[in-house]
Amino acid sequence: MDAFLQQDFLHLPGAVPKEIASTLLELLWEEYAQKHGVSRDDPESWKTKRGGDVRIYAPPSQELAESPSFTALTTLVTNTMNELFENESWALRGATIFVNCPVPNQKWVVPSGWHTDMPIKPNQQLPSTLYIFAFLDHAMPQGGNTFLLAGSTRRAMLSIGDKEMRKPNFVFGGNKDLQEMLARENEWFSDLFFPERSSLSDEERAQWIVGKSASSAGISMNMVELLGAPGDLMLWDPRSLHSASINVSSRPRSLIRFKFERAK
Repeated sequence: MDAFLQQDFLHLPGAVPKEIASTLLELLWEEYAQKHGVSRDDPESWKTKRGGDVRIYAPPSQELAESPSFTALTTLVTNTMNELFENESWALRGATIFVNCPVPNQKWVVPSGWHTDMPIKPNQQLPSTLYIFAFLDHAMPQGGNTFLLAGSTRRAMLSIGDKEMRKPNFVFGGNKDLQEMLARENEWFSDLFFPERSSLSDEERAQWIVGKSASSAGISMNMVELLGAPGDLMLWDPRSLHSASINVSSRPRSLIRFKFERAK
């Protein structure tokens, strides 16, 4: 698990049989076509009345959750967690369907709104909560994917030991502390987190940030797009800095996010 602890994510290609992913993809889109009028094959249905992108984040329907394919996927994902963390006990705490449709006539921009979902606590190497993405279809580059700042959890853990952070009951995360600290150290971080402060255009900012990295306290950090193919799993740490992004690819992004909590 060293790679996961270093980078905040672990990609497991082909961990799920493709027939399971394919069956769930068909079930998911069959339901959305019936309930929301959104078709995987009809670009005209991918936009809202105001011209924005269609996003559906919701628990699986009863029909989907009770399907043999979903049961098989849940069992497989749970077993994967147990195998990866042999000495830990994890409980599944829910699943969420993620659908991001392409945005019409938009250019891709570097994601904004960076945040953490969980706090970072002192001496807690493993998080209390982990996410697993199960990809049902190809998640294309610039396709509405989650972006993650690899190495940001390790850097935040170092900051907990800093004198300025030693406050009673201090919890690092869920706020701008780390972002502000990094922005003061390096312009790359400032342009990443605070586009409103940048003098660069969207295009210049993308050229400056994408594919590059910056270091702080000896830890190199770079922006990673969580991509996958049908049947891939992506394990990632919700304590890391991450952000949503717009979909300017040619197809919707379709995946299921599983949430696990570690036993105390």
